[in-house]
Amino acid sequence: KQDDRWEIVASGQVANHEVQVQQSHKVETLQNIPGTAINYVARTKESLVIEDATKAKNQNFARDPYVVANQPKSILCLPVIHQGKLTEILYLENNLTPGAFTTKRVEVLKLLTSQISISIENARLYEREQEKSLQLEKSLQKLQQTQAQLVHTEKISALGQLVAGVAHEVNNPVSFISGNLHHASQYVQELLHLLQLYQQEYPNPSLKIQDQIEDVELDYLVEDLPNLLSSMKLGTDRIRDIMQSLRNFSRVDKAEKQLVDIHKGIDSTLMILSNRLKAKADRPAIQVVKKYGNLPKVACYPGQLNQVFMNLLGNAIDALEEHNVKRGLTFAEIQQHPNAIAICTEVLRSNGQQSNGQQLIDTATIRISDNGPGISEDVQPQLFDAFFTTKPEGKGTGLGLSISYQIVTEKHGGSLRCVSALGQGTEFIIEIPLE
Repeated sequence: KQDDRWEIVASGQVANHEVQVQQSHKVETLQNIPGTAINYVARTKESLVIEDATKAKNQNFARDPYVVANQPKSILCLPVIHQGKLTEILYLENNLTPGAFTTKRVEVLKLLTSQISISIENARLYEREQEKSLQLEKSLQKLQQTQAQLVHTEKISALGQLVAGVAHEVNNPVSFISGNLHHASQYVQELLHLLQLYQQEYPNPSLKIQDQIEDVELDYLVEDLPNLLSSMKLGTDRIRDIMQSLRNFSRVDKAEKQLVDIHKGIDSTLMILSNRLKAKADRPAIQVVKKYGNLPKVACYPGQLNQVFMNLLGNAIDALEEHNVKRGLTFAEIQQHPNAIAICTEVLRSNGQQSNGQQLIDTATIRISDNGPGISEDVQPQLFDAFFTTKPEGKGTGLGLSISYQIVTEKHGGSLRCVSALGQGTEFIIEIPLE
């Protein structure tokens, strides 16, 4: 019984000493059995035995459309009752012999129906418990993902505010030094010019001045001082660039999306990771190849998208470093096959085509690939699952790719996928719709 309507959920017939069963074929109307008999048992909750349906004393049974059309002989309807509630009805018929359902047979069937009732309820209870268990498992996974997202977001927000504050505080004195270096360089040039005039006008200095000239190595000082000021200017410019990159990377996202240059976010991330890309004692520098296309400004949450770039580029560096260790190559051997990361950007045009009735739109595509060991096919389906990691214990939380996937798909309505094969490197493809 479903929603106060009776449905046939299983039927079968005996033919040539074989039983054929059709399972779970639901019928909304009782056209394949005598509805009059079924309704009688449903109303009275009593067993119904008809020795010959075509000659039944109760004319309602004899005139039932099914009986008139099929001319069944013996009919038996048994209610299946569980804890006082009618749950199923067992319908049997014999279209060859009248009086097929004797008293003894009916009693045996009644005993069987009580066992059937218990078995059906146990099966239903098990099914409900399985559904609840599955739902609880999904809810737990969702809760874990949400909790991880909240913790991660809070950490990134706090870190972003800290970094932005530090960058602001450092930027002020650096700007002061950089601005003064320009004037200092100008003053030094004027003083050196004045010194040259003195040397021209007084070519024969006193002995005391000659001794001082030798002590300070005046010729070297005059040559090197402008270079020293120039290198200081380069150093302060470098610090200002780093501070700007930190501020760009850790920018606090507003409630609405912002139109930003994706390339600046990637460059800021590379600036922060520059120390990990440099050469080390056991390996040369990791080469970064940038192939930037003509991307328009993209409507996005730049702070969150920068975090995606950080996760993907950081994972690529980790994969290359671990690959070098496992291969056991020498510094010279790695130089012959250098580690490399490629970053390509482009706009994928939809050409106005439609898919499933939905208008396709152009997308900004960012591809980040490495020539590391690659990822096996059996691992790839789990890459974006929360708490799944291929890194050694203590080196990964299993949240980076999961959160990156949520940022790209849920926050930006885009897609993030991985293309990889063992021994052929790994490529992550980000697609962001251009609104």
